[in-house]
Amino acid sequence: GGKSFTIPCTLSRNGCGVDTTALADSGANAFALLDTACAEKVSEFLNTPLETLERPVPVRGYNGQMGNPITLILWIHLQVNGQRQYNVPFLVTDLGHHDVILGRKWLAYLDLWLDVQNRQLIWPTNLPPTPSFIKEITVNMRTLLQAVTDLKHQADVNRRDQAF
Repeated sequence: GGKSFTIPCTLSRNGCGVDTTALADSGANAFALLDTACAEKVSEFLNTPLETLERPVPVRGYNGQMGNPITLILWIHLQVNGQRQYNVPFLVTDLGHHDVILGRKWLAYLDLWLDVQNRQLIWPTNLPPTPSFIKEITVNMRTLLQAVTDLKHQADVNRRDQAF
């Protein structure tokens, strides 16, 4: 029970970004996970294809039950607390209430500590913030998930495209 340890983050690629939150979960035996519905929209918005894994990855949920194996991966950039990691491999699976889970392996790889009392990540001093010189166009994940294409507008766009 209680409030989850979530942190704001941005998923980006090709000059575009999606603002969302990630669950920092030291109990998740994974590097980075992205919810299936979010992955489809993010892949389309960032113009970055989902890739099929050579071998499915078996999944066991927090309750010990076996879930659907993971078959897709999305390579995108991740920004958390001014720190940017490039080409992060996000495994795509159904996460329920979270868009992103940054697991134990991600925390260990970057040598991050969870300050639960102050609800923040403690970054190592030898890992300064990553400078970025790119202006990204960002949208919120909720907006992206709720976006619906107006079929009349899309038909008009298609008609105009065919005229050229």
